[in-house]
Amino acid sequence: MIIHCTKKLADKLKKHHPISATELSAPDSDTSLGEWHANYITVARRTMLLFIHNSTRFSFIVPEVKAADYKRLDELFHKGLLNTMQAMGYREELICAAAERHDPIQLDSKTDRSTLGSLNQIGQGLEHTVWHDGYEAVIEDFWHHSARLCDRPTSTKGMKQSEALFPAKAMQIYLGFEPEKTVKDVMLETVLARVDQDFERLEQGLLSAEELEQHITNSPNVIPFKRP
Repeated sequence: MIIHCTKKLADKLKKHHPISATELSAPDSDTSLGEWHANYITVARRTMLLFIHNSTRFSFIVPEVKAADYKRLDELFHKGLLNTMQAMGYREELICAAAERHDPIQLDSKTDRSTLGSLNQIGQGLEHTVWHDGYEAVIEDFWHHSARLCDRPTSTKGMKQSEALFPAKAMQIYLGFEPEKTVKDVMLETVLARVDQDFERLEQGLLSAEELEQHITNSPNVIPFKRP
């Protein structure tokens, strides 16, 4: 398993772990957790470790990290991952599958701009939550706060404007499980497919901007569109 660290995190870890100056890569394997990015932020004068999976954008946060904890990075990572999955309500066999992929962690200091951007958004979201709810309220139910990060739709470089990636489900697929679709999932897929078709027709000149606006406004379960 590879963790691509930001420069400031690498500076913290290099006292305890070897960090490659060249980019490492993890081959596709059903015994590995693949490639991740990591950083740390300071919130309410406490240090938090942030992790995000490159391909699925599954993310989690490890709270209240002390200077002496950096030498236990492997333990902190796997504890945070499994606690977040449990808080999300993942099935026991799925959590066990993740735990079995406990391959040695390798570190480098090379980051991808797109993945790092998603990681920064997580940090900003955490800072806002602490500011709004207060640190003590967040820390009391921390793993559920961490789990909510994976319920929000996101995207990766190269995805279409109408496409969305749901990290909680993407990680289940990555681990070899087929997530069950809810009625909400089916309705959302239908709406996104309709929007995608409409944008293609707009580009081909078969649909006007006014007609596209009307289609979006009339789509079920979509917030009414208002021109700014």
